Amino acid sequence: MPTSQITMESERNVDVFEDIVTERLASPSASEVEEQQPADWTNATKDISVPPFTEATGPQHQLPHTASPLDYFSLLWPATVYDTIAEETNRYAAQCQERAGKKDSFWIPTDSHEIKAFLAINIMMGIKQLPRISLYWSQDIALRCPWISSTMSRDRFWKMNQYLHLRDNTGALDKSDPKHDPVFKVRSLMEIVRCHFAQCYRPKCELSVDEGMVAYKGRLYFKQYAPAKPTKWGLKVWMVCEAETGYCLNFNIYTGRRRTLAQNSLGYDVVMDLCHPYFHRNHHIYFDRFFASPTLMEHLESCGTKSCSTTHLNRKGLPPAARTIKLKKQGDVQFFQKGSLLLTIWKDKRQVATLSTNQNAKMIACSGTVKPQSVIEYNKYMGGVDLSDQMRSYYPVGRASKKWWRCVLWYLMNITIVNAWLIFKRSSHDPPLPSRYDHLNFRTSLAKMLRGDYSAGVSRKGRLSLSSGTRYQVTFCNPNAHNVVKIDGRKKVCRECSKHKRKTESGRSVETSFKCEFCEVPLCRISCFKNYHQSLP
Repeated sequence: MPTSQITMESERNVDVFEDIVTERLASPSASEVEEQQPADWTNATKDISVPPFTEATGPQHQLPHTASPLDYFSLLWPATVYDTIAEETNRYAAQCQERAGKKDSFWIPTDSHEIKAFLAINIMMGIKQLPRISLYWSQDIALRCPWISSTMSRDRFWKMNQYLHLRDNTGALDKSDPKHDPVFKVRSLMEIVRCHFAQCYRPKCELSVDEGMVAYKGRLYFKQYAPAKPTKWGLKVWMVCEAETGYCLNFNIYTGRRRTLAQNSLGYDVVMDLCHPYFHRNHHIYFDRFFASPTLMEHLESCGTKSCSTTHLNRKGLPPAARTIKLKKQGDVQFFQKGSLLLTIWKDKRQVATLSTNQNAKMIACSGTVKPQSVIEYNKYMGGVDLSDQMRSYYPVGRASKKWWRCVLWYLMNITIVNAWLIFKRSSHDPPLPSRYDHLNFRTSLAKMLRGDYSAGVSRKGRLSLSSGTRYQVTFCNPNAHNVVKIDGRKKVCRECSKHKRKTESGRSVETSFKCEFCEVPLCRISCFKNYHQSLP
């Protein structure tokens, strides 16, 4: 894709669009415009026929009125996903140990129940954000999160994070293969959630197409730079959302230049691919000038779909006279029409050009000024993708990673939660939802339900484990108590690990920075400390 297309970013308010016309010629008169333009474009405008939108809209499910947030989330993220992640995680752990030629003594195979708890922790980390992951298990009560630390021990969380996987690597094709899929690692999960997004919700008339970003700063050949976006580096995701609510209906990850020569522009292919399921339903699609072209809008028209966008005046197929127009006074407007295709050039603070098949050549009073109808409708319905990104940014799921596909995993889970919340909000409930029940309450409830009764950090006697930090507080004031303290100076070999002949991945003895204050024995802070003292007579 050309650099100009890669760096071109969508702009939301048409008032800040750059002046894209030349200053060499003055604005021609109406008679001169008629003589310069092709016969199919004319200044004589007429009303455009817009068929009514009559499709059924809203959530499409059979859940009872008493359904929980987890039930709504499961509509879009089926239970089979947890089984698949558990299976692939165990497979990847076995492959890593086979390549290393030795067994990881700290790894225990996982299951779907633990995967749910692991994902619940990542959801809660987006709600209670701390600068370091280890702080969630801190002994400092000002930083520790008892809910997370009692769900899973820190060491187990690190191991789960180390071997987390979504798909068997052995099935991936080489990059030189024409059928190579750059997003092979997440393709299966993408297709599952995308299919459920479309099945569980029917949008209203207005849709918006734009690009979102998945933050990522590692090395990746299809990573993009978007200087006008809040997230400037990452993976570009083409999205189509309902304009009013921001519900994501379809999406696709941009993986770089197409291998085969395309007949049409990238913007044309993106819109036609994303919106194909919604053709012949009288939807109205809004997009920015990156995607816009007369060819695209005419093809959408032939598919029973109206559209509206901003546009560059040098696009192929626009009247040549439009390229030289320079409106002088604020409020001046010039219209060109070709069948149902209407080109509007309007002077606000800057000169703005819109192309539409669903608007008429009318000026409407709005916010104390008079604006073209196409500009008003564009500003009203273009922000669907931005609204989805905004809700996704409030509580980011997961943490930054050097592995790009994990960033995509957290993106998929986050957008699924946002969609589930939008379905939940528009569904009936018995009893009715409290007036203050919002997106945050929905996420918190979802995390609690995903965790369920899983609590590996609580002992059988019901006492909090050492990882929660509570035991340290109770016994800290007793000088004869067994307390974990930091070792002054260099690390030492853990007594418990040495006893059980545990080694690091490189074959060295396991060292620790902690010891028992009373016993003066170096021990790993959590499991070894507990096991050592439980074995004492």
